[in-house]
Order: sequence, then structure tokens, then C-alpha cells
Amino acid sequence: MPDISKINALAIGSVSKVDGLAKASILDIDGVAVPAAFTGLLDTYTAAAAAYSVRRLSGSYTGACMRVRRDSDNVEADVGFDSNNEIGLTSPISNTSDAQSYTDFADFVDHTGTPANGFCRWWYDQSGNSSDIGNIAAGAQLLIYDGSIVTVESGGKPGLLVQDNNDNLEALGIFSTTDRNMFQWSVYSLASGSFWNPVKGGTLFSGHFSTTYQPRTVALRATSAPLANATGALTLNQAYLRHDYADTTDIKTFLDKSATPVINISDANEDWASGDMTIGDNAASNSGPYTVSEIIVWQTGSGTVPSNRTGIENNIGTYFGI
Repeated sequence: MPDISKINALAIGSVSKVDGLAKASILDIDGVAVPAAFTGLLDTYTAAAAAYSVRRLSGSYTGACMRVRRDSDNVEADVGFDSNNEIGLTSPISNTSDAQSYTDFADFVDHTGTPANGFCRWWYDQSGNSSDIGNIAAGAQLLIYDGSIVTVESGGKPGLLVQDNNDNLEALGIFSTTDRNMFQWSVYSLASGSFWNPVKGGTLFSGHFSTTYQPRTVALRATSAPLANATGALTLNQAYLRHDYADTTDIKTFLDKSATPVINISDANEDWASGDMTIGDNAASNSGPYTVSEIIVWQTGSGTVPSNRTGIENNIGTYFGI
């Protein structure tokens, strides 16, 4: 029988000090559980250009979910992921602007005994490309905590609430600003509400497109309105998973895993003039409320819908109940 005398009174954190004990053998010690490694969507489908979510998307991502401002005194803090790997009231708090410590997100918003509202100052990019999206203006930030609960989309998961026309978060330089024929993109978004596209790009104005079609796909602006080549229309008032895809000839919008686009714009001569992306809108023609829970962008580099589209959409749809 092997000598186990060295294990007596040994803290679990010091088990590596036991002579000859291989890491793979730790499961042989009664009562010691080894947590399974976390595998997120971005671990399976790599090389995203930008990724924002209320859930953790990668096992290698160690940052916070978002930076939140409480409206009672404008103190800000980074809010991490809870034990379910999503933002919630038990999420850890760090990097506070008042240099104070808080037990969790609930403690942060309830610091005076009367819970404050919480607004997103930054939604952190989990892709590794540091394209965080945010807004410095307090009156334009998206609501994440309403004084009683973390806001949710209709599928029951957390979401950022766009309350009116002035609410928006912006990230600069995510997309290439070269001619459209040089690149292709896939944008996956999960949202809930009556406004069917939470993503718009750079200098895209409502006057470029009719309110019927509003082809605000791929979050980029066209130099001319391709209304003659646009087909399809969409009106929603529920949670939905949207996939905007662009190749060198078309911009297409797919809904809830369908293989048939609900919007199709065919205009090979169209140029894209801005590399910025906005969540929400400040245009009077677009109103809330609606929630946004996840937006992930890939540069496909292919003239067809990517072969991994089904896997990506199944992962998002399963998590958010779509």
C-alpha cells in the first residue's frame, strides 16, 4: 500500500506538494472535485472580430462582462460573470471608481439600502481584439439593472435595455473601410423587442433606406440606397436570433436559424463607407424599448454563408431559448 502519510492535514491547494503525485491522479483522492474546463462559443468558433455578450464566451477570457455606472452617485465598476457564467446579482465587482470593495453586483447597486439603477458604460469585447463598445454620456447608456432586477430579454436571459431613441453604445473601427468587394462579414445578434435590428453602423442614416426595408445589415453604410434591389420586410415583437451576412454581391438577413433570408439586398456596386458599429440608435425614426443580449462578428472571407453557421446559431439559440 502506498505511503499517504504526507497527505495528513494537507490543504487541497497544496496537494501539488505531495511527492510523486501526478496531476492526473488527483481524482483518486476522495472528496476532491476537479471542475470541468469551461468551453464557450468562441473556443469552438475562433477568430471573431468582435464579441459582446451577457454570458462568458471563451474559457480564455478572464475580463469582466461590462462596466456599470450606478445612477445614484455615478460610481462605476467592472461587473464579472457569476457561477452560471453570465452577468447577475452575484457577479463579482472589481476596479471601482470609488476605490471601495463590494461583495457582488447586488451589493454595488444597493450600497445605500435603496438600490440604484445600473447603466452600461462599457460592454467589453471578449474576442481579444479590445474593441469595447460604450458611451460616455450618462443619458445615452443602456440599462442593465432597473433598481430591482437585472433586465432580461423575453427568453429569460439578461439583456441591455434600449429605452428610447437616444440610447446607444458605439465602437470604432471594427469593420474595414475599404470597398465591399474586398471582404465579407457575418454578424449574429440576439435581441428582443419591437425594433428588429439593434445594430447599425457608423454614418448610416435612416434617410438612406425606407422604413419598410431598413436593411441595416452588417452594420455598415451604403453610399447609395439600393431600394430597387432590396426584397423582404420584417416586423418583430419577440426574442429573435438574427444573422446578417454579406458577400461580394449580396447582403442577406436570416432569422431564427432559417435557411431562407427575410431580407436580401443585391447590389454589387455598393461601397461601405464606415468601420464603426453602434448598438442602439440616436435617430428619431428608431424607437425602443428593446433588449440586446449578444452580438458577435466574424469576417468570413468567403462568398457563401459560412459552413459553421448552423453550429453558431444552435449554440446561441440553445442558450437564449430560440
